[in-house]
Amino acid sequence: MLTPVNIITGYLGVGKSTAIRHLLTQSPQGARWAVLVNEFGDVPIDGGALQGGGLAVKELAGGCICCTLGSDMEAALGELLEQVKPDRILIEPTGLGHPGGVIEAITEGKYKDKLSLKTVLCLVDAAMLADPQITQRKTFIDQVAISDVLLAAKGDRLDDTAYHGFKQWAADLFPPKEVVGKVEHGALSPEWLDLHIENRLDNYLLQQVGHTSHHHAHHHHKTSKPSEPQLDQPVFFENKGFDHIGGGWIFHVEERFHEYKLMELFEGKLPGLDQVVRLKGLFRVGPGRRILIDRVGQALTVNDSIAYWRDSRIEVILSDQHSQPQWLELEEAMMGSRWKKKRA
Repeated sequence: MLTPVNIITGYLGVGKSTAIRHLLTQSPQGARWAVLVNEFGDVPIDGGALQGGGLAVKELAGGCICCTLGSDMEAALGELLEQVKPDRILIEPTGLGHPGGVIEAITEGKYKDKLSLKTVLCLVDAAMLADPQITQRKTFIDQVAISDVLLAAKGDRLDDTAYHGFKQWAADLFPPKEVVGKVEHGALSPEWLDLHIENRLDNYLLQQVGHTSHHHAHHHHKTSKPSEPQLDQPVFFENKGFDHIGGGWIFHVEERFHEYKLMELFEGKLPGLDQVVRLKGLFRVGPGRRILIDRVGQALTVNDSIAYWRDSRIEVILSDQHSQPQWLELEEAMMGSRWKKKRA
């Protein structure tokens, strides 16, 4: 049986340790939970604050487990699995670290066959959103990007205007989050730890193109649910509203794409489609590499330093046309941009 792992991340001072302490009080009776804490400095402090009650706490200090302490983190995970045999592991990376490396260690590292990465939670101080020196930092961007649940920290101190601003900011993120909420008095809901991660791209498309009508297409998937993309068969969504039409795809998590083929495809006129207003996609293009493609009109930009770790996905928004867009032509072109590999 795989051991579930949750990452609780966030910038410095957002209250991660406080939230974890509260979460530990909600653990099931008799359950063995372990916490892996990373301090950037050489003197570990958070672990001491979390000790007690039979809880297993493992500390790593003097660097970032996301990068320089990668091998130490792997060793710490091995020690917890062998000696503690926990029912769940909570990982708190340093607020200065890039958490993508933690995810790689869990999902692709030495103990990937013993661990199951569950919900990733990120705490954000809403006041920081007004400070570009923080919001433009790669660390902050990565923490937000990898999260499934995005929470306004110290929510009991937020007024309605500040919380509304936080939710508006979160609503524009791609891909959309499973949960956008707030943490009041350090209380994290244990229900957030094991969310079934839905493919919410259809809801995001609906939000982007309007709310006047909603058509959900799911072509050539006769046996699978829309939330379960299969190898060689992505899930497709379509939405219409406000004189626009949106199409979106979610690919199986194991699919990988040729970056240069994607660029060649998205830089020109898209097959079967006219009047592209917006295109935004996240693609896995190699071991440990993801890219974010953003096209507004004919202007294309690419960010090749993205921490997002789940499946590849894309949404395309067009000016509404009298004829139905030929989505399948674009899908076939994207599938032709994949790495070909032998599958069992």
